Amino acid sequence: MFARQANGQVAPLRVLEGQKTGISRSLHGIYVDIPNDEVVIPSNVAGAILVFGRTQSGNTPPRRMIQGSRTHLHSPQGVAVDNKHDELVVSNDTRQSILVFERAANGNVAPVREIIGPKTGITNPQGIVVDPVHDRLEVPDVVVLVKATLVGDKVHVRPAEGETVSDNVTVPVNPLMAFTETAEVPAEPTTTGTVIGLAVTVKSGAAVTL
Repeated sequence: MFARQANGQVAPLRVLEGQKTGISRSLHGIYVDIPNDEVVIPSNVAGAILVFGRTQSGNTPPRRMIQGSRTHLHSPQGVAVDNKHDELVVSNDTRQSILVFERAANGNVAPVREIIGPKTGITNPQGIVVDPVHDRLEVPDVVVLVKATLVGDKVHVRPAEGETVSDNVTVPVNPLMAFTETAEVPAEPTTTGTVIGLAVTVKSGAAVTL
């Protein structure tokens, strides 16, 4: 953790490291949950979600850890907290899915719901952002950009790999499940290089990928 205006060769304010933390190598995401004063970290190697106090430091264990066979966690990459609905969302790379847990979930617990399957277009989800204004999840994917549009209590998913706009499907889901990667829907699937990061402008709902 560095000061917001840190620059050059400066020491961090705090460091979380050591065996007790459960932090593994190759971390790809982190989320600072300001309202709950916590830091959420996905551990892709351990297949776990670690939750620390915002000011925690040193070789100290997490407050909570979601891990185990019931969680469906397989190489989690990105995390975000939806404080509007008190939920934690996870981009789940190897299982090619998006998991939604109760925000305070702990231990070997099942997700509340899971976005998964070939119609979603999810192939290698990386970061994830909750857009509470438009009730959407923004998901950068390594291979295919997809968009899902909320229509009543259903979501139109388009286009998945190998589909055209005319192949769109409609499936019943919770309204929070609407997710998108692009501000505009392409007529055909759009391929990209590796997409790791994502930011959302909540006023317009546009997504910017990295």
